[in-house]
Amino acid sequence: MTKKKIIDIVSNLESPSTSEIISNDTKLDWEKGLNFCVWTEEGTEYIDLTAGSGVHNVGYNNSKVNEEIIKQLQSLSHTGWQFPTRSRATLLEKLCNILPFKNPKFIFTVTGSEAVEAALKLSRLVKGKSAVLSFQGGFHGKTGGSLAVTANPKLRDKVTNYAADIIRLPFPEDDALRRHGYNVPSVDEYLKWIKRFILHPDFPLDQVAGIIVEPIQGSSGMTAAPPNFLKALRKLTSDEDMLLIMDEIYTGFGRTGKMFGFQHDDIIPDIVIMGKSLGGGLPISVVAAPSDLMNKMPAYKQTSTFSGHPVACAAGSKVLEIIVDDNLSQNALERGEQFRERLEEINTLLLKESKIHFVVTGKGLMLGLHIEADTSADSERIARVLNDCLKEQFVICLLGGTFNNVIKITPPLTLTPDDVDMICDRFILAVKKMLYLESIS
Repeated sequence: MTKKKIIDIVSNLESPSTSEIISNDTKLDWEKGLNFCVWTEEGTEYIDLTAGSGVHNVGYNNSKVNEEIIKQLQSLSHTGWQFPTRSRATLLEKLCNILPFKNPKFIFTVTGSEAVEAALKLSRLVKGKSAVLSFQGGFHGKTGGSLAVTANPKLRDKVTNYAADIIRLPFPEDDALRRHGYNVPSVDEYLKWIKRFILHPDFPLDQVAGIIVEPIQGSSGMTAAPPNFLKALRKLTSDEDMLLIMDEIYTGFGRTGKMFGFQHDDIIPDIVIMGKSLGGGLPISVVAAPSDLMNKMPAYKQTSTFSGHPVACAAGSKVLEIIVDDNLSQNALERGEQFRERLEEINTLLLKESKIHFVVTGKGLMLGLHIEADTSADSERIARVLNDCLKEQFVICLLGGTFNNVIKITPPLTLTPDDVDMICDRFILAVKKMLYLESIS
């Protein structure tokens, strides 16, 4: 089957929700992958800086993970959540070892959105309150409850009416503030504003169960919480009897340079949501909390046919083992700094006389290359041109950000220093081509 036929079939038979992006933007089929490379049906090799939307932290087609998957498949492929397996028990024990809770308990789910739903449900059961605070720029899923705490109004339009229980706060380090000419406040200034806001007599603080936050907002363009912001949120939630819910679906398992993003601020949240990379390419997610909180979830309140799936659990145990044994968190931190230095050099090497400027955001190997031009429209257009030029250099990235001007860099955590240098050399070639196209347009 040719590349064109694959894309045509998918574009014709799938909903526009997915097919429009495939036919108009990505325009690529994948046939196989290995480490950080993928190949199309026609055999063209690409360097993939998406890791399947942040899933393949240990690389595509990892032989150790595959071995565990095959072993479990040959024994038992599915049981239903009512019947536990050895692989499920093993994964639970390994999760206990990497979380900061003294007596953790877990809820297995399948997708990130489902895990967010479970975490919101748990927070409301624990506190007996319905409202949740979230942040502008945040993304937590597209199902009813998770969509309600997702910031993008276009995603919520006409499909959810849960907004009455959700109060959205501005996120520090917000591109939108800069775009409109506002100075981004310091963490101290920002927290003073939040306190004034939520302690006002008209604010329904007595109805708030908790705050949900990402250590790095992927959807807004890899926007990292500034240093000590999560620590300040931890104090605020403790002082005001709210739960702190950390959405680590994207940031967890080494991607930011720590096992979890919240560890950069040395805090212990109340609830942690995990997913994406845990299954090594298989769908699995999980919510963790101290036992005194999780015990508030009564029988049958949160179950799912495929939760705690034996094969996904077997993969997850091996993924955690590889991340710990190979110290991939530290590698992500070091390779991320290498990426940042090389990409920021492009401003001096190639863009000094240009009206285009690059800003690198994020931490570890969860980075965003923001393209800044004279106008928002120019920034978005140039980002698309650059992304196309990267594809010509056989480098795959995803576009995103609040203003669609961010090239996302979320490769597997297995990159070596030589790999990063080779990739950044291709970035330079792509930027040169982009500048040439701009000069003749």
